Amino acid sequence: MKLKYLWANSLRLQKQIMPFYILLTLVMNYMANDQNNVMYQLIHLGLLWFFLNVLLLVYHYTVETANKLLKFAIILASTAVSLLLVIWILYLIAPESRAFLYWEDNVTVPLRTVLLIFNRYLGIMIFAGFIYYHIRYKNAQEELWREKEAKYQQEIAARDLEIGFLSAQMNPHFLHNTLNNMVGAAYPANPDLATQLTNLSYLVRYKLESTKSENAIMDEAKEIEALNAYLEIMKWQQPHADIRFTTEGQALGQRIVPAVLLDLVENMFTHGMYRKGIDPIIIQRKLAEGHVVYYLKNKIDPQSQRKKRQGIGLINCRRRLELLFANKYKLNTWADDGNCFNVDLIIYQ
Repeated sequence: MKLKYLWANSLRLQKQIMPFYILLTLVMNYMANDQNNVMYQLIHLGLLWFFLNVLLLVYHYTVETANKLLKFAIILASTAVSLLLVIWILYLIAPESRAFLYWEDNVTVPLRTVLLIFNRYLGIMIFAGFIYYHIRYKNAQEELWREKEAKYQQEIAARDLEIGFLSAQMNPHFLHNTLNNMVGAAYPANPDLATQLTNLSYLVRYKLESTKSENAIMDEAKEIEALNAYLEIMKWQQPHADIRFTTEGQALGQRIVPAVLLDLVENMFTHGMYRKGIDPIIIQRKLAEGHVVYYLKNKIDPQSQRKKRQGIGLINCRRRLELLFANKYKLNTWADDGNCFNVDLIIYQ
């Protein structure tokens, strides 16, 4: 509980209770024919009010502080107060005992006066404790309510996200089925077009499968199948493009985040110069038992909006890798002196 919260709520309670306490004290003193004037009583009540707020601070720092020395000092003070309370009770029960008579004979301040003062402030101590723990209970209830409200809002957000996700799934399913129908219609007239529609249908299905939670990490070979389908489409669309995709090593069931490599390659075609076949698209894949390495390189197209759009794509790739592979990956990107964009991705198994 924050001190600001304690202070605000304690003042609110004191404003409600203290006027009645002051009035009751003045009336009782008047009825008891107390010789002290009203000003004296008000000063005394002011001291009580000050003592009350000091006690609130003591309660607060005793409960909230992690300082062991401070807690020990407060516990000692509380023990002393408890001993005084025991002495007061014993004095009420047996005022003629030898210890109390010795005090009266040898100490200037009468013991009864000391205990009466203590008794007066004991009520304030109890009152301060009541205020503090009342506010603490109120704060705990508010935090519990905030947690329930946050959980409720999260459930609403999750429901909305699920609805949006299911709605988003409908479009790829519709597109996938439509593409399959188009393949059958296009094949007799244009076999090449039908082949590329088949590749596109496979890509749509792969993207759809990769969004499922059980496929958060997939076999790397499936990613390469989708990548090959995408590259076939790009070769058909840009027959002069120089696309160099090489593989070293053997597939041993390595696993990666689905569509990450596909997204990085798609960025190359979106922002690279490759259509005339002068500048190649380079994709190198190296497989080992403990890791998989991808190296990508392409000439930067000065007309593309690479910085803005690719920045978002790379951030998304990093985020997905961080969530699923944590410290088991390395992703480096840089532009070299030849105005080429380079990507180096290592995923450890």
